Amino acid sequence: MLHAAYRPLLERGLNYTAATQSVATTEVRIREAGACWVARNESRIAGTIAYYDRRRDHREPHWYGREEVGYFGQFAVDPATQRRGLGSALIALAERQAIEDGKDELACDTAAPAGDLIRFYEKRGFLIVGRHQWPGKTYESVVLSKRLAPG
Repeated sequence: MLHAAYRPLLERGLNYTAATQSVATTEVRIREAGACWVARNESRIAGTIAYYDRRRDHREPHWYGREEVGYFGQFAVDPATQRRGLGSALIALAERQAIEDGKDELACDTAAPAGDLIRFYEKRGFLIVGRHQWPGKTYESVVLSKRLAPG
């Protein structure tokens, strides 16, 4: 499902890790997460998101190292299920987890050339707070963050 969801981005020359990652890489990324949700549509995986409560490694954006910031990755919705609110629901799960963890903000990053994805996040209250160059990526990323309202 990750490969299918990220295929259009890969075809645009954006070599996101999730576009080609192995099962072993997926397992490591899930294991390192503070929480991971998988949405199903009958027997098929329809979407996923992994939430992290702390920076995992020094190559990640500096913003992720802030004590008050949680972040998410491994975020994807099956192309056949997109535009039905599942992505927003998955982000809402990560927001609730971040609030439970005492975080004031929830962050993510995406390729700077992926204007459609940036607009998706901005419509949900995320603002660009920085830029980051991931090792081996063909693009620069923008880091987006959203203030959370406890509640």
